[in-house]
Amino acid sequence: MRTISMSLSVVFMTAIAVSFALLPSQFASAEVLEEIIVTARKQEESLQDVPISIQAVSGAQIAEQGIVDLQQLAPYTPNFSYIQAAGASDLYFMRGLGTFGSGIHFEPSVGQVFNGFFSTRSRLGRSALVDVAQVEVLKGPQGPIIGKNTSLGAINITSNKPTAEFEALISSQYNFEASEGFEIEGMVSGPLGDSIRGRAVVNYRDTDGWVKNSVTGDDLQQSEDLTARFMLDIDLNETVTAELMYQRTDFDRRGKGRVIAGCLEFQPPAGPPHSIARAESIGFDCGGPSDRNSTADLRRLTPGGAVFNSREPFTIESDMFGLTLTAEFENVTFTSLSGYTSYEVDDTFSGDQRPDERVSIENTEDYEQFYQEIRMNGSMRSGSIDYIAGLMYFTGDLDATQSFHAIAAVIGPPVPAINPAVSRNEFQHSETDTVAAFAQIGYHFTDQVTLTVGARVTDEERNGSKAQVVGEVYTSDLNNAPVACNTPTVPLSACTMGDDGMTPGAPITGRIDDTNVSYNVALQYAANDNSQYYLSTATGFKSGGFDLRGAGNPASFIFGEEESTNFEFGGRHLLLDGSLRFNWTIYHTDVDDLQVSANDPVLIQQVVASADATSEGVEIDLLWATPTDGLTLNFVAAYSDTEYDRFIGSCYLSQVETGEACFNVGISAGQRTGVQDLGGQRLPLAPKFSSVFGADYTFPVGGDMELTLSAKYLHSGSQFMSIERDPLGFQSSTDRIDASIVLASMAGDYPWTVALIGRNLTDEIVHAFVNASTLSGSAVLTTNIEETRSIALRASISF
Repeated sequence: MRTISMSLSVVFMTAIAVSFALLPSQFASAEVLEEIIVTARKQEESLQDVPISIQAVSGAQIAEQGIVDLQQLAPYTPNFSYIQAAGASDLYFMRGLGTFGSGIHFEPSVGQVFNGFFSTRSRLGRSALVDVAQVEVLKGPQGPIIGKNTSLGAINITSNKPTAEFEALISSQYNFEASEGFEIEGMVSGPLGDSIRGRAVVNYRDTDGWVKNSVTGDDLQQSEDLTARFMLDIDLNETVTAELMYQRTDFDRRGKGRVIAGCLEFQPPAGPPHSIARAESIGFDCGGPSDRNSTADLRRLTPGGAVFNSREPFTIESDMFGLTLTAEFENVTFTSLSGYTSYEVDDTFSGDQRPDERVSIENTEDYEQFYQEIRMNGSMRSGSIDYIAGLMYFTGDLDATQSFHAIAAVIGPPVPAINPAVSRNEFQHSETDTVAAFAQIGYHFTDQVTLTVGARVTDEERNGSKAQVVGEVYTSDLNNAPVACNTPTVPLSACTMGDDGMTPGAPITGRIDDTNVSYNVALQYAANDNSQYYLSTATGFKSGGFDLRGAGNPASFIFGEEESTNFEFGGRHLLLDGSLRFNWTIYHTDVDDLQVSANDPVLIQQVVASADATSEGVEIDLLWATPTDGLTLNFVAAYSDTEYDRFIGSCYLSQVETGEACFNVGISAGQRTGVQDLGGQRLPLAPKFSSVFGADYTFPVGGDMELTLSAKYLHSGSQFMSIERDPLGFQSSTDRIDASIVLASMAGDYPWTVALIGRNLTDEIVHAFVNASTLSGSAVLTTNIEETRSIALRASISF
């Protein structure tokens, strides 16, 4: 059936392209679309010439929509999801595939590149999209050119560069709903001498959240963010230039914005039953009687409902330094990138999710990395051969802690007794050294046929360790005096804090030494100057790692690498005299040993597992400057069929009718109890269909002013938000409308704009992440809420 569906997709996409090409000339606009230049393959190329599925979003579009980060950008890029999860890592999903699980042991399968510098840590995805020129979303493995941890895709972000002429900008924005508050940004750019150009930008945001704590009245998801970037371009001589960059990020967040997804009532295999009455006696608001035991409608609890303690701070302080040297000659360009990145994270959140917070968890991260790349790009034989080749060195060092504070005794089935005034403090460390060599050659057989072949050989060494100590509550000093677990007669060696299987103070260590070869092959056929087709295959991988947040079992401390293979057939068309761009891709992706982890709802530990998964589907990207002067239409859509081929996963917490079968699967398979066979099931965060339809209309309104009216309709299909496929973690399809009105004057010495921007005007309640816990003494599910309706007024003036 899948083969038939894919064959029909090929016929359908080709038919659409031919239909557009055959439209009569009166459908062509006098306006020719501007060419989009991308740097996905480490060189400047037209989007229409690259045999990769790419969606490019310009900095102007980001500013016009008031988008501040990747989480707000994701709804505009079908088949890409980014979620700022509570815990120790954020979630990146591409084409319904990704690393699900919140823990420092995981790095994302979607790599991130900023101005050419690669980073592996998911937290850096929270960086603000300030003064950016373009964001490119690359779908599918990017192993040969970008490297490791791109088994599913990559995000390539390019900032605006220093200019040869003086320019300056001041902009401000005030949000009236949702993230109420203000943002202000200043930029200055221009020459500092005959051979030096500089650019500086500072952005400050101070906003409230969109989820209200019904007890304290505080708005959760409060943000106070500062981003500053300074750049210099220096002409060292006629052929060599140097680009220096420094970026500082300082984010202070308050509250996770979680609400109750459901209170559970069921009989576990052992122990007394859970009950809604018990949950409500603790202080949870489980909703009205008609809402209880709901199995599907997560949207029943709006941000006005009960939420958790607002004292859940998250802070990140990050520094990035970069030096890029470029030497350009007639047929070859040499480039050297030297980059250093560091950050510190402190993340505190409720572990039991009780309104009175009996258990809290504090995660800290101290990370630094150095990245060095030397490469050459060029052409030979009168341009019939294009090539890129280079060497890469990467080293990263992570120190992290988790402090599990039991403020008071919490005893509730099936939770083991957790002792009062005790902290379990874990200390984790990992270090990585990676070297790689890569090359890619494109041979133009004729003006119409091009074959591109690339490969990367990567050698990586990783070392990891984990240790634990139990001490007094709210302490994490290894020298603290031990405390007894229950009575003075119980030694420290027996104090395992909820039976996590690890003797306090005894470290676990591991070492990984892997070599990987990634490759890509693409065949391109240019039917004419405005249409080409490509057929490609590519592989990618993500490094193995250490289960730094698991139960401390030495036998499972190391988990293996993830590998992917992708096949694509696509078309790139510029039609109607250049007024319509229509790009489409049909893909099939196989992932072996997909890294996943589920949260143990009893002990708040990560259980790492591997899975095999497949995703296949169709992506289209259409932009049309219509014959109506000033009217532009765009349509971006993706259909994705994604499922596990193999995965033994955790049971969801309230599996009542299937509970015994679920547990028996685990026993018969030789696994731990409480698992289920999810083979053949759809992955979380994998809607089958998602799309964005937009219209922009610009017209003069007198003098030198013009008015732009914009509207976008964003649709996302239904999807599970938990890896266990809990019915309470099911998100129904969502439909959002964004709109903006922009009045601009581009003439004179001081161009200005004033914009009214609305996002999610339908006020959809969109759930991003669902989690379960029994540490409260009851069983509840919580969910993170994405930004609700947002209305903002934005103004800017240029000099």
